[in-house]
Amino acid sequence: MPEERPDRDENWNARTFLVQGVIVGVSFQLTSPRLVLPFLYLAVGAPLYLAGLILPIVQVSRLIAQLVSAPLFSGDALRKWYMALALVTMALALAIVGLASTRPGAVWLAALFLFVAAVVGIAQGVSSLANQDLVGRILPAHRRNAIFFTQAGLAGLFTATIALISQRDLAAATALARHLELLWVGIGLAVMAAVATLLIREARRLAQAGSQHQDKPAPGGGVVGGGMLAQLKAALRRPWFRRFLTARVLFLSILFSMPFYALHGAALHAQDHRSLSVLLIATSVGYVVGGVLWRRVIEVSLSTVLICAPLVACAAGVLAVVIDMVPAAQNLWLHSVVFVLVSMATQGISNAQSLYLVGFTTDDERPYYLAMSNAMVAAIGAVVSFGFGVLAHIQGVIWPIWFIIGLNVLAGLYATRLATPKPAPATAG
Repeated sequence: MPEERPDRDENWNARTFLVQGVIVGVSFQLTSPRLVLPFLYLAVGAPLYLAGLILPIVQVSRLIAQLVSAPLFSGDALRKWYMALALVTMALALAIVGLASTRPGAVWLAALFLFVAAVVGIAQGVSSLANQDLVGRILPAHRRNAIFFTQAGLAGLFTATIALISQRDLAAATALARHLELLWVGIGLAVMAAVATLLIREARRLAQAGSQHQDKPAPGGGVVGGGMLAQLKAALRRPWFRRFLTARVLFLSILFSMPFYALHGAALHAQDHRSLSVLLIATSVGYVVGGVLWRRVIEVSLSTVLICAPLVACAAGVLAVVIDMVPAAQNLWLHSVVFVLVSMATQGISNAQSLYLVGFTTDDERPYYLAMSNAMVAAIGAVVSFGFGVLAHIQGVIWPIWFIIGLNVLAGLYATRLATPKPAPATAG
């Protein structure tokens, strides 16, 4: 009987991770800092010039949280408790936004949204890092891969279903109240995910896996100080990394563009009760379709994704401009096509740039190169997003999209300069 126990634990954990991951995925989409928070930010009348900072603040806070919290996961502490605490913290912060948004036009709402964005970033960073570390320790690789792909697909499907049901079954008195109901559903799911996290059977599996990890450096070990500086100098001497870093900066015009499309959508459709749910459905469809499409293209050519995804994003921008300029085209369902295309492009670039880095680095180099490129790009993204927010405040929400279209074109053209990753890149410069 004792020999069968580890298998039962593994099967239990696989099922628990699948359910927990789907709930987390749906919650993250219903409270998304890319779409939902910027949309609500404009709907409550907060100033436009700070709207572009929501997503960069989430990303920077997420990165800092992962760097700071990594040593916590190097010992025998139960990671599921960190995950659960982070999810509950995120839910509480978002609940403050939900309660405060019932008073649209208040002068302090902008500061509150930015503060909550920082808390959400920290919570997501800790939760994500703990989840990745825990899954890697207690589940074999073949089960991890299957679970991650299944989670993403099911999360998109359930998000679209919830948004579709909300159009018929939620009966709020105002459009803003209807939008907030979707946020509250996401908050409730975050709490449910925290409870599901505590059902993971962690201690027994970690005790068995401990001997495999005790001689490895702690997560984040060696990243601070001389090790990071030496790796930074070595990385910047490599032509492929300099080109990759430039490309990642240009790819920000895709990865950080969703909030500005959300602001544009809110400016045109915020008073429509259905608007946020329709845009959530469109975003979910884009992620699902993009996941299927880009996965097939990547198997043939990674470079093709890096070139084509910016063109898809460019098409989204052109359509948004046409909708803005032609009053007869300002239809919510037509506007939803913009969000399908943007989410497809985001999905492609996000996966492709990660795989590109994997193809050029060794296992030892990868954490340093990933951390360095993330930090540099996040800092640049914060500055550019703030500039676009100021531009939207002064000239109108469509103006940042004009610049985003131009950067999309530059990103696609520059991607043609990126070399194809080699199978064995250990010493390639």
